Amino acid sequence: MTTSSSTIKLTYEDYLGFPDYGKRHELIGGEHHVTPAPITKHQRIASNLQGYIFQHSQHTKQGRIFSAPTDVVLTDTDVVQPDILFIRSERLSIITRQNIQGAPDLVIEILSETTRQRNERLKRTLYEQHGVNEYWIADPELDSIKI
Repeated sequence: MTTSSSTIKLTYEDYLGFPDYGKRHELIGGEHHVTPAPITKHQRIASNLQGYIFQHSQHTKQGRIFSAPTDVVLTDTDVVQPDILFIRSERLSIITRQNIQGAPDLVIEILSETTRQRNERLKRTLYEQHGVNEYWIADPELDSIKI
């Protein structure tokens, strides 16, 4: 489903009513984006990165790490589920029982054929606008990470 400026934008309340059928739902600017389940290489990369960051954060006590699906509510019309996100200890108050309320300190997205353009352009701009301090894009095809 795509909306334009002449139609009603979807909100977090609408988002909560989306069906749970194994796909990732996100709202960006009130537009509904659906992503299929990731491939195994994507999941392996996510697990490895999350493990490294988890070990570091446990050792240093610098914050908490989460992985998808975790809702990050940036605004009522911007709700995303980054592959991995990190919140520094001094900002743990943005973590609620249901979601993250505001910009994480670190967001990591792992590219796929269906998310490449959205992650490199649309979500990058969204994260910049909302004050995400650091954004990593992992590219399984190139075996690289852009920071």
